[in-house]
Amino acid sequence: MPEQLALDLPCKTAFGVEDYFVSSANEMVSGLIGEWQSWPLKKLLILGPKGAGKTHVARIWAEKSGANFIDVGGIGDFAEQGADNPAVVENLELLPREQEEALFHLLNKFDQAGQYLVLTGRGAIGGWGIHLPDLESRLRQITQVQIKEPDDNLLLAVLIKQFQDRGLSPLPSVISYIQARMPRSFEAIANIVAELDRRSLQEGGRVTQKLARTLLEEL
Repeated sequence: MPEQLALDLPCKTAFGVEDYFVSSANEMVSGLIGEWQSWPLKKLLILGPKGAGKTHVARIWAEKSGANFIDVGGIGDFAEQGADNPAVVENLELLPREQEEALFHLLNKFDQAGQYLVLTGRGAIGGWGIHLPDLESRLRQITQVQIKEPDDNLLLAVLIKQFQDRGLSPLPSVISYIQARMPRSFEAIANIVAELDRRSLQEGGRVTQKLARTLLEEL
């Protein structure tokens, strides 16, 4: 893994199928995406913590199916357009209360059209604070798949990908140092890499083991 200077560029996340690392933590959702035309009710609800790769796998499916992405806050506007194409609705834990009925009607519309739909969210349905009982009932009928807590292989893959998305290439020894000491969560990895990127840019140098040690000791 060659060294290179960190450039002051925006983070560009890679969402290609070649960028998606499959491990025991996410192999079930990966398998379901590969067999999407056989989903019961033609719907799939992907659950997992922040940074688990829900958007990534949803984009892989969208590439396969030609799906549209629907903003969770604008479901009502989309519901008026029909269900001509498959669709993805992300971040259902952020669903505004005033959009609950619109989502219920959207689910009905996709049923009537025989169209495919992917939904994503953090945590469990019961923790989303849904006030419309019919909507919660409908969501519970959809096939659910949980992205599990990351294993060591997935942690390493996510760590490397986070650096690559930011145009950074720390030495393998630095990556190993971070992996051995970082908190074991997707969100922690994203936060650590973002902060290392920021600090390395401030100092005009690379992401070094010294820089990583300082940050991890602070954590």
